[in-house]
Amino acid sequence: MKKANWKLPALMCGMALILTPVSASPRNPDELRAQLRARTQTILSAPVSARLMDFPVEEGQSVKAGQRIAAFDCSEQAAALRSVEARRDAAAANLASQRRLHDLSSGSVLEISLAQAEMAMAEAEISRIKAILAKCTVTAPFSGTITSRAAYPHQYLAEGQPMVELTDVKSLEVEMILPAEWLRWLRKDMAFHFTTDATSQREQGSVRHIVGRVDPVSQTIRVIGVLEREGGVKLLPGMSGFVSFPDRDREAENSSNSADIFKP
Repeated sequence: MKKANWKLPALMCGMALILTPVSASPRNPDELRAQLRARTQTILSAPVSARLMDFPVEEGQSVKAGQRIAAFDCSEQAAALRSVEARRDAAAANLASQRRLHDLSSGSVLEISLAQAEMAMAEAEISRIKAILAKCTVTAPFSGTITSRAAYPHQYLAEGQPMVELTDVKSLEVEMILPAEWLRWLRKDMAFHFTTDATSQREQGSVRHIVGRVDPVSQTIRVIGVLEREGGVKLLPGMSGFVSFPDRDREAENSSNSADIFKP
């Protein structure tokens, strides 16, 4: 008679204990997931196709509105401007000459019109080149932090190619995905609590916008809230957590009472 092999069942039991996940303690069902995002954020792209000569910003660096972020080599456009300005001066001289000839009855109205058209074309070309030159220096449209950099000094960039991502990390809002049935009591300016996962920090906020569309599959609605304090070191875009509404029961009861008025 063979002995029973107790090692294999014991080993399998041990593996089962190791592989069985430990369930986290359930949270309040009235708390739902939410995420912090920057209220003001943009990607600055190359405004012209040129070589990036000066790029004095780094990731994580704070910049102020109007601070220079990048400068491009626009020497070719500057040379073109000088050429067109010379052509404009020649057209102006020709126009003046044609007017003098006309006064002496030696010129025609057609020649004056052609000289005026040449002058106008030169002025338009000057305005176009000056508009390009104005783009050769990129400044920050608002105060914020460089959260991403996708270019390097002396790199040639095509027009529209991304350079940096600028984020105002001090002005945050909370994005929530809530059940559509909560629309029975949810309203604008309603207070809520937001608790971050990373720091367990609890913040007060209020509903700013209720996006006017319900997802037909999940029957949820997007809600945007704003915090009562400005974000600091402990609050950054991308942080997630839980959101709850302390006045939910009261608002739900008021909503129910209002519905009873219309019952026959």
